Amino acid sequence: MKKILVLALMVASAATVAGERERFAAEGTIGDKWAAAEGARFDAAGYPEHYLSTAADVCLAIAYRIDTDGSTSDFMVLDQWNSVSDTKEPVVGFWESFASAGAGALSKWRFQAKPEVFDPVPTVTVATLTFAAHQDVDIHELRAHCRVENLQASVERAREAATSGMARREDGILRQGQENRYRREQRDTANAINRALNGG
Repeated sequence: MKKILVLALMVASAATVAGERERFAAEGTIGDKWAAAEGARFDAAGYPEHYLSTAADVCLAIAYRIDTDGSTSDFMVLDQWNSVSDTKEPVVGFWESFASAGAGALSKWRFQAKPEVFDPVPTVTVATLTFAAHQDVDIHELRAHCRVENLQASVERAREAATSGMARREDGILRQGQENRYRREQRDTANAINRALNGG
């Protein structure tokens, strides 16, 4: 089963607020409503140096949201692939490192609504990012490994997975807290009994 990474930068998605309008736009189709902001730079993410020794060519499909002010947020990895171990993580921390590099680059992207768009709607789209370890890699072929066919369905699945994952973590924290409280109560009771037996 493919691991879906929901980045910490996402935290609580404004897009999940009930009733809020948003639109989905497949990669390369946002130009009908959005243009690059004046002076904006769209630098590519750099290859995480710590993993250069893996010699893996990597692609990530990262969904992101263009907010009404043209800033980007809510970064989610929808797909990931590498030339060494396919969708599996070749070494611990690999996917998280590449996802962080990708989100870091995307977070600096800036857009502005086109002049004819008076009421811009937050737009969820996706960027397919590539990290080439070899100079002769075919970038188009590399990108094809992370192509997202149905953006809205993929994003909704990722959001559900994130919600489920947060619920499991919160449940685990709650259970741990209950166990710790039970242990404290048991310890306090035992101490009270010992003090009573020893005349304390």
